[in-house]
Amino acid sequence: MRTEKKFFLEKNDDLDVAVDRLIGAKSHVVVLNIPRDSVLASSVNNFHVLKRESNTAEKELHIESIDDRILELAALAKIRAFNPVFKQRERVISDILPKPRFKVPSKKIREEIRSEEEPPEEEIGEENNDEDGEGDFELETIIPPAEARRVFGRTKKRRLTKVIVSFAVLSVIVGGFFVASRVLPRATVEMILKKIPITFAYEVEATSDYKTAAVEGRNIRLPAELLKARGNLTLSFPASGREKVERKAKGTLMVYNAYSSESQVLIATTRFLSPSGKLFRLDEKVRIPGAKIENGKIVPSTIEVKVTADEAGDDYNIGPEEHWRIPGFKGDPRYEGFYADSGGTMQGGFVGEEAVPTEKDLEDGRVKIFSDLESVLEAQTLILLSDDFKVFPGARDFDVLNEKIETANNDGTFNIFAEAELRYLVFKEQTIKETVVSDAGETVLPDMKVRSFSMDYGEPEINLSKASMTFSIGGEAVFEPNFNVEDLKNEFAGQNEEELRKTVFFIAGLERANISLWPFWVNRVPADPDKVKIILD
Repeated sequence: MRTEKKFFLEKNDDLDVAVDRLIGAKSHVVVLNIPRDSVLASSVNNFHVLKRESNTAEKELHIESIDDRILELAALAKIRAFNPVFKQRERVISDILPKPRFKVPSKKIREEIRSEEEPPEEEIGEENNDEDGEGDFELETIIPPAEARRVFGRTKKRRLTKVIVSFAVLSVIVGGFFVASRVLPRATVEMILKKIPITFAYEVEATSDYKTAAVEGRNIRLPAELLKARGNLTLSFPASGREKVERKAKGTLMVYNAYSSESQVLIATTRFLSPSGKLFRLDEKVRIPGAKIENGKIVPSTIEVKVTADEAGDDYNIGPEEHWRIPGFKGDPRYEGFYADSGGTMQGGFVGEEAVPTEKDLEDGRVKIFSDLESVLEAQTLILLSDDFKVFPGARDFDVLNEKIETANNDGTFNIFAEAELRYLVFKEQTIKETVVSDAGETVLPDMKVRSFSMDYGEPEINLSKASMTFSIGGEAVFEPNFNVEDLKNEFAGQNEEELRKTVFFIAGLERANISLWPFWVNRVPADPDKVKIILD
């Protein structure tokens, strides 16, 4: 009598435990129930050993598991394997029963039919009756026409109904077969890929002198960029101090040379006298260009100069006047040949007490204007910066190039003018990542891609004046096989279950895989690649 013994293994029960259970069993059939994620699933060689030991012990070995990988490995070792949840399958196609035979109505029924429709007609011949009142017609029996039409009409109708029902059943069967064979089948292949981690460490020198990245041993040369934004700003602030001041009026004059084609130099403080008798002095030394001679006539040359009143006070705040003279040329022909006009007003003359900025006013004003100017330049720089750039905190510099203070205005305020420049020394993180991956990738198999990348920076040494910096980097790049999913779908499409297993398990860089064909009766991958799902992990 054949006996059977089932053993339930644990996840950590290795090959030695399984072989002990197999050999020690006192039965002809041994069933090993292997749980999901068992250590036995690490290699198909485990199942080949179990098969060999069962043959040696003259025992019939069965494997049952809910883990598809274990079932596949057992099948590869030619061990009978099944999922205990799906042991039995329902029948798909039902038996087709033969059609019932048509039976001729009995005499009693015929008479009832005849009495309802028409008077009885003369019968010719005799009838043979059975004891139960039913029987088949003999050749001598004649069925009345009306009865025959009724009987055979019903028969014809029944036959037509049966034909329609049979056609409908056949259509359902054909449609079900089409859906089961063409629409429902799906294939899912989950592939667990091998991961290869590579750690790295480099010293990086980044400067604007380098145009391309390069690796030299454990050193990386990296291109850097110095981004600049320059601008100026003028702000007014209230002056909280008071003091007695004397200011002289200021303005401009247009000086004419109608004397000679030779130029004339005027030294600083040269006096100019207005027609109204107000004396102003030249702020800086100037050279008045020589006049032109056209058609024998002198065409005066001109130059604009800045002048300041000889005395303080608002008496010198005068309007435009023409034909100013240079008193120093009086008694000389040049007195008539050189003159000036004021195109605008002379203003700013004042004597008295007014608001002036204190040292605190000036300091607060500087802080405010520098902060605002830095914000303006920051906004300009953001246009140049992008997410690709890496900026270290110390790789930024704000430098004030020029500062000017106008001590007081007539409304009790004073102005501060400032000009500054903002600079950033940056590099592209993507460039350094690509450089590291390219160098690290030389140690792995070909056709690998980066699954993950992590990198940390050391403390940088930055020299903005030379647009250079040095720093260290370290991290890890994890590589995995680079598969084209669409190519794999096309390769798997149409293969039977055995061909699919061989194709999948011989793919380079594969750690393990799970294959699922659905519904359960399907044993071939659909020919349509769109019905093949590949999951890479």
